[in-house]
Amino acid sequence: MMASNVPEIQRTNLASTVLSLKAMGINDLLSFDFMDAPPMQTLISAMEQLHGLSALDDEGLLTRLGRRVCRHTRFLFISVWYVLPLAVDLCLAFTAFVLSIGLLERNKNC
Repeated sequence: MMASNVPEIQRTNLASTVLSLKAMGINDLLSFDFMDAPPMQTLISAMEQLHGLSALDDEGLLTRLGRRVCRHTRFLFISVWYVLPLAVDLCLAFTAFVLSIGLLERNKNC
């Protein structure tokens, strides 16, 4: 492993980050004081992508669609972090149940 990794914000697509910051009311992202600032071109590309998707207007502000996308993104985040582990727990419990029935059946035959 490298001694110092490149921060994730400097190597990923920032469209989701830009959308979240805009939803929090941080509109001047080009002068925002990031801890590890992403490359300016990456930030601009993310805003251009969101503008192309009509999530940002010509002034770089969130549109109604942008707010809806942000809301659904949060819902997806919640479902992945809270619902998915529950589904995994249920699958594991069911698997353990099925295995225990199989062991009981096998013990009956002995």
